[in-house]
Amino acid sequence: MKIKATAFLLAVLCILGVLSACGGDKMGSISSGVTESEQLVIGTTSDFDNEYPDYNESLSFSDISAELESFVPSSEISSKEPSSSKEPSSTSSKQSSTSSKQSSVVVTTSSVVVTTSSVQSSSQSSSQQTTTTPSTSSTVSSSGSNKTVNYDTVKAVWISYIDFAGIMTKRNESSFRANFENVCKNAVDFGLNTLICQIRAFGDAAYPSEYFAWSQMVSGVGKDPGYDPLKIMVELAHKYNLSFHAWINPFRTFLNTQVSSVPSDTIFMKWYNDSSKKGRYIVNVSDRWYYNPGEPEVRELIINGVNEILNNYNVDGIHFDDYFYPTTDASFDSATFSQYGGGKALADFRKSCVSSLVKSVYDAVKKKNSNIVFGISPDANVDNDMNKLYADVKLWCSSNGYIDYICPQNYYNYDSESTSFSKALSTWNSMVTASNVKLMVGLAPYKIGYKEDYWACTSKNREKHRLDPEGCGAYGWQTKDTASSNILARQCADSLSLKKCGGVFLYSYQYVFNVDGYFSNSDDYVENAVSQAKNEMQKLKEALK
Repeated sequence: MKIKATAFLLAVLCILGVLSACGGDKMGSISSGVTESEQLVIGTTSDFDNEYPDYNESLSFSDISAELESFVPSSEISSKEPSSSKEPSSTSSKQSSTSSKQSSVVVTTSSVVVTTSSVQSSSQSSSQQTTTTPSTSSTVSSSGSNKTVNYDTVKAVWISYIDFAGIMTKRNESSFRANFENVCKNAVDFGLNTLICQIRAFGDAAYPSEYFAWSQMVSGVGKDPGYDPLKIMVELAHKYNLSFHAWINPFRTFLNTQVSSVPSDTIFMKWYNDSSKKGRYIVNVSDRWYYNPGEPEVRELIINGVNEILNNYNVDGIHFDDYFYPTTDASFDSATFSQYGGGKALADFRKSCVSSLVKSVYDAVKKKNSNIVFGISPDANVDNDMNKLYADVKLWCSSNGYIDYICPQNYYNYDSESTSFSKALSTWNSMVTASNVKLMVGLAPYKIGYKEDYWACTSKNREKHRLDPEGCGAYGWQTKDTASSNILARQCADSLSLKKCGGVFLYSYQYVFNVDGYFSNSDDYVENAVSQAKNEMQKLKEALK
């Protein structure tokens, strides 16, 4: 979805109230043929048959300053969630990877009642509030603080860097803590049990890192905010018995215009200033720099970054989305391919490099704690994954040892001509054959009331349907009778009815909890979208309970 910066900022204001080699000097700036306003997808827009709604090149993180409020009234929550036993892992933000052994005790609860002192702005007084959190069975350390929480049926929401612009950006510690506590309360109230939080969106980090610069979404590229947002998020998520998964984009990094702000002691800048590695380890595509997955040292960097999170924070999961290779252009990694290709076709080489990283991340996660999960949310279009992003989803779904779950972004409606929601769901359900891999399903609340979903049309017919979109599913997210609209609840029910399905993920937080702000954008949504979205979210909430 092309989210215009002005509309986004208006909406925010509405919110307020594998190290094995799989395998250059010839790398200049590779153009993908995409203008700045079109850079919603990596590569050219014609390369892909689905969209990437978490990508907003024009978003300015310096324009957000007001406070975030709670959008969903608190209500009594009851959960019938199956329980699972988990092992303890470390939460200290700066501790050694080797910790002393502690005895543990298993605590089982049907529901956990947490009494909190809600943190508000300085002009407001604190008030006591009782919230009932999702039920779980978890293993707690002898200190009673460290635990790993995951659910047999996952009900998750993605919280992207775009969401964080109204929650984290330019906030002091107390303001961010208050905002994120509201996020947790809203999630619990809606029937969710898992937060997928984007903590490394552009080769930067929302926590103090040995390897990566401070994130642009915290206080600006390379600027230390004076506190640790990730530590606070994990702490608050667990306070409400929410599972916390750290969402990482492994290869996407900085724009040309941001490089001057990146600290010189980061690995990115060391490679940028090294003529033998600039253009090979980091490669420029349409004014943005990407790590090259084919280079062993790049994969080592990503694995070290994952281990840094695992060793310093009590996260319950590590999550990758669909960003792997940024282009199909053979010049992106020609020198790397020449050195490490080993006679493989370029596409096979690239897939093996990504899979090598995926397996190494999985191994690192399981070495730390077998109960921490690692999952990936790829494009729901398998051809895009395999041949344009070089993500071998067929291998990951059919073989143990790569991932714990696969969560295709099934952002199609039931009438979509290119691939309907039902057809995509069936395809992925058939692909998951590995005994230790669960199917999760990504749903698209952001599309409710869409004016024209041209991605529903086949590539061959897309231009024709721009003039006459009737019949290809471009209007498949609309309804005249908004009171009866239940697309998301149906998709949720259809997904969870499958034996292999272990849960649903919602994209994204802002669209679930700020209906008035986002669905009133007349550029993207029909006139009655707010009314439709309110009914959709209420029915989805009931389905999740």
